[in-house]
Amino acid sequence: MSDDSGAHFKVTARVLTSLPEYNLVVGSLQAVPDFEGHVWATGGKDLFHSSDGGQSFKTVSDVEESYAVGFGKAAPGQKYPAIYLSGKVNGVTGFFRSDDEGASFVRINDDAHQYGGSNVIIGDPRVYGRASIAPGGRGILYGEPK
Repeated sequence: MSDDSGAHFKVTARVLTSLPEYNLVVGSLQAVPDFEGHVWATGGKDLFHSSDGGQSFKTVSDVEESYAVGFGKAAPGQKYPAIYLSGKVNGVTGFFRSDDEGASFVRINDDAHQYGGSNVIIGDPRVYGRASIAPGGRGILYGEPK
């Protein structure tokens, strides 16, 4: 972890001890650009959010599975970056975007475009709504709202 904008890093177990054990096997931690202390964690099951640098995490409701999380340009009128998720929300597997800090998610793909899932998803930091995914063995795909 870094307390000085990434100039120096130190080893810490704080994040690992504040998440349920099953999330330590598969998952990722993603820091939110320009939002100090904000960390999102995936682990195959729940999606977690911390606003205190990983000292504590809250489970994001409606997310049943999380494989990848990333961030992109905030929606018009919003300050927090758009959150992109590869996972399962309310019983539906796919790719999703949240414009309200994870309070709700909108599916951004359809059943005909699953691409075998993805463990990498990220939004464009300059273009709201544009997202890129890296599905296994299929190159890098990107799309944006019509």
